[in-house]
Amino acid sequence: MSLLQIYENELSDEVKSFLNQIRTNIETYTEAKHKAQRERMMIIGKINEYRQSFPQRSSDHRFLAKAMTKEGWSADVISNNWIAYKEYQKMMNNHSDWHPLAQAASVSQLLIMARAENGSLSFYMLKYLKRHKKLPAVSAIRGYLAGWFDDRFQPKNKGRTRHTTSSTEFDVAVVQEPSTTEFEIIEDNQVVLRQQLLSVLNELNMDDAFINDQFKKELEAHNHQLETLTDWSRDKRLTPKYV
Repeated sequence: MSLLQIYENELSDEVKSFLNQIRTNIETYTEAKHKAQRERMMIIGKINEYRQSFPQRSSDHRFLAKAMTKEGWSADVISNNWIAYKEYQKMMNNHSDWHPLAQAASVSQLLIMARAENGSLSFYMLKYLKRHKKLPAVSAIRGYLAGWFDDRFQPKNKGRTRHTTSSTEFDVAVVQEPSTTEFEIIEDNQVVLRQQLLSVLNELNMDDAFINDQFKKELEAHNHQLETLTDWSRDKRLTPKYV
């Protein structure tokens, strides 16, 4: 629940009075946070675009990579913002009908649209924006992709349901969030995590990772998982047994 969503709950008169005193601060903070995240995406996106004009092993390419790392941005942050920026640019370079969606979407929403398998999500989000003058909550967008929400980003089944597949389970819980959506999705989706891992591996710049000593040091804590993944990824050949 975001800070602004607190005001949508049933509260005592005393708490309401206090929250009204700081509402302006919260609104200013929320707006500034959203703007800062968008600006960070633009910075990372434009730097990465410019870096592509240099060979990956060049000093200029490495300098720009280190500059972003020195800013405190992790490899995940840089990768995710780069993906979101490319989705933003794709819409801005498309027909002007798509521009309002590109300009209204948060970095998280752009990232989800970029990773969607087809363009239907973006189309329905644009329709929602035209109808409601705002975008659906991230939880509702994920619910649509999971098949629990319809193309209006409303739940297909009211109440609490449990959906089971052969490999994963999901819990959908009803909560009160009138400002965005009345439903919040609580996921335990190992399939999504595995897909995200493969996506991150594909996006990872191995040359940049190689020269990042801090990154390699942080990998040491995950040696067991990495060795296990390496073992799984090797082609298993059966050795014939002779009797």
